[in-house]
Amino acid sequence: MKKIIVSMIAIVAVITSLIIPSMAVMSYETINFEECGVVYGDKTVSMTGTGEAGTDVSNLRCNVSSASKTENIWLLTDWGTNKDGYFLMGNYDMSTVKEVYFDYCVERSYDYYYVEGAKPEQIGKFKPTLVALAKKVSGEGAEAQFEILAQAFATPTEDGGFASIVEACSMEIKNSTYNGPVYLYIDHGHGDGLNMKTYVSNVMLCVDDGKAEPTQAPTEAPIATPPATEAPTNAPDITNPPAAPTNAPETTNAPEATNAPEATNAPEATNAPEATVAPEKKDGGCGSSSAVAQVMLILGAALVIKKKK
Repeated sequence: MKKIIVSMIAIVAVITSLIIPSMAVMSYETINFEECGVVYGDKTVSMTGTGEAGTDVSNLRCNVSSASKTENIWLLTDWGTNKDGYFLMGNYDMSTVKEVYFDYCVERSYDYYYVEGAKPEQIGKFKPTLVALAKKVSGEGAEAQFEILAQAFATPTEDGGFASIVEACSMEIKNSTYNGPVYLYIDHGHGDGLNMKTYVSNVMLCVDDGKAEPTQAPTEAPIATPPATEAPTNAPDITNPPAAPTNAPETTNAPEATNAPEATNAPEATNAPEATVAPEKKDGGCGSSSAVAQVMLILGAALVIKKKK
């Protein structure tokens, strides 16, 4: 009998593990440009590690843009220099960074860059803007060299213009083992291509903070045992039928008539052990609305088997 009970408990454990899977807890972090040293303002503000700009900021400022027709705060570079822009976001363990998103908009349409071109000799020479998370390898300012950790390319839309915003563009994670200082790196006209003026905003990281939820399993695991303790409270309904043979007269069946409408089946009193079907019907009704009831049903069945033995 103990083997049967142990088997039933094992089945309950498996079902519980399927019902309550372990899930990682994700947090979402939106990068605040100003907190990272990027200055908010027009073309007159400091953009490269001087004045108000942070020491780890190069060729970037941030501002709203009426052209975008939004209240977004956009990262902007000095278009005339056609060089990279970057700033230090902070220290990150890339193994915990699961997704990176950002919004962007490009000055002109796809056809302008790839079909018409500003000048005939420029057709096909424009390159989409590289937006990336990166590790600084060496150098400073325009001479800085980076290793890409995650990247995406801001390509022009069919309509084009800063009001044509692409939202939640996702980066591809290229290096999930790095742990250290991470920069947001923007390369306009990467690969010596012609510059596509691009605004970047709403940079957001989806981070696994390492806190799994298997802690819920221990809190819910005891749920498997309470049904076993609750079952004995219904035991009188099961033990009463066996008591009938000790009281040879069938008068013991009369109380059963008060316990269930099945009193109309009095002639079948000889099948008293089948009274165990009633609890199964009750449990079956609950099982359709709750996975927990299914667990209780299995434990109830185990107890019934034990009593029959």
